[in-house]
Amino acid sequence: MLIRFWYIPSLVFIVIFLHFAAVITQFYEFQIRSGFVWWDNVLHALVGVTFGLAWLWFIQVMGWNLSPRLMTISTISVVVALAILWEVAELALLLIAPDIAHSLQMYSTSISEATVDSLSNLLGVVGLVWFIGRKKHKYAFIDRDGTIIWEPEKPEGVDPRETFPLQSADQVQFMDGAIEGLKALQDEGYKLVLVTNQSFLGTPKHPQKVFDQVMERMHSDLAKHGIKFEFEMICPHGPDDGCECRKPKTGGLKEFLAARPADLANSLMFGDRATDGEFAKNLGVRFVKIETNKSFKLPQDI
Repeated sequence: MLIRFWYIPSLVFIVIFLHFAAVITQFYEFQIRSGFVWWDNVLHALVGVTFGLAWLWFIQVMGWNLSPRLMTISTISVVVALAILWEVAELALLLIAPDIAHSLQMYSTSISEATVDSLSNLLGVVGLVWFIGRKKHKYAFIDRDGTIIWEPEKPEGVDPRETFPLQSADQVQFMDGAIEGLKALQDEGYKLVLVTNQSFLGTPKHPQKVFDQVMERMHSDLAKHGIKFEFEMICPHGPDDGCECRKPKTGGLKEFLAARPADLANSLMFGDRATDGEFAKNLGVRFVKIETNKSFKLPQDI
């Protein structure tokens, strides 16, 4: 969910403009005389949208990776809390310093009116999260070993279907063009999803501690360039375990895609193995073949 920096000041400017337009044209005075409050409600709904966008932008700046459900709940909760605090402040100011309150065009003169204003804020932010939530995102599904980081050669006797793991975080080495390519994908609006088979993860053949250290190093290096994965599908099973999350099967993405509308027709899968190509076909996305331990290159049409 990308909230660009200029959205926030632009919406703040619109709200301030509408406020002064209301004052200049004496809409507020007209509302008080006639009881016609639609203009004030529209204004408060726009304030709710503005607060909501500001919160979503703050989440993005902080790098918090929230689920769509938690993001929706937090956005609505924050905006409602701010709206209530604002209305309480207006009522308090009206009681303590009524002259100042009227000079600032604060017209929440009762709890019922403040409640209506808060509900207008709520309506605005609900509309915002509904609009954002219905938008389909395009994804770039990324294999790990041999595609974006170096994959060690397999010793003799290792099943060719298995991934031979890195032995330490110091072995993490990005392929030429990998960081630049991932950054370019993000800049083009793709959300990144890591999809990797890590055979026998958590066993002596592939210790969980070493894997975690490798992932931490990879995440740290990518974060320096503003790159992060929206989700990581990591299959810990062996080739003959019969799971649904090992590529080329797509079961590991079932819940993720159910919660996030995806534009699969315009999404991509980057990988170096035949199973990556089969995975792309099963998922219904375009496959981009990367030569194992070679340069990471984007298609020319991206």
